[in-house]
Amino acid sequence: MASDMNSRTIGGLVVYCDWLSEKGYAAPSQVGPWKIAIRKVFEAVDGPGSGFEDKPLEDLDLDDAFRRFRTLTAQTYKSESQDAYVGRVKRAIEAYEYWLTNQKPPAFRQAGKRSDDGDAAKARETAPKPKTTPLTAVEPGRDERKVEDFIDYPFPLRNGQIARLSLPQRLEKSDVDRMVQLLHALQFEPQPQIPERTGEEQAAA
Repeated sequence: MASDMNSRTIGGLVVYCDWLSEKGYAAPSQVGPWKIAIRKVFEAVDGPGSGFEDKPLEDLDLDDAFRRFRTLTAQTYKSESQDAYVGRVKRAIEAYEYWLTNQKPPAFRQAGKRSDDGDAAKARETAPKPKTTPLTAVEPGRDERKVEDFIDYPFPLRNGQIARLSLPQRLEKSDVDRMVQLLHALQFEPQPQIPERTGEEQAAA
């Protein structure tokens, strides 16, 4: 592999990725996937041990190389993985060419994690404020009209109490069935008490 970062070769591209990480211009998690993609793509196209590192970038037909990579690895990688590898190689070459032209690396997004407090504060700032609804006066007689739609049915219970059911004037069968199920769920059946002495025991006594 060419060790000269100025060689404008695939090997120089890989050395450039290492240099970005060593000098702190980019995190290893940012340029590491670039190096993997470079090896995956060009090893698939030229074969392992073919010396692709010495190929000048200016002599490469990248569109042809990417098309052949997709064909050769169709049974190995999913199309999403192929797209990811191709995109990483393109970004690596763009960053390398930027450095060759300007003699300085492009600015990379910081990979550091923001604090939870900072995230929470930003979320509070960007969160939409709840809408407030102005208070309005209740229309006179509105609640009374609703009450008039219901009829009170007194129902005497066995213990002498009176239960009052407030029901609408019309009830659908499905609602009645649901109410019956509710009443069944509320019912209480006292357990029969076992006498302390049976009839035979009382007669014997």
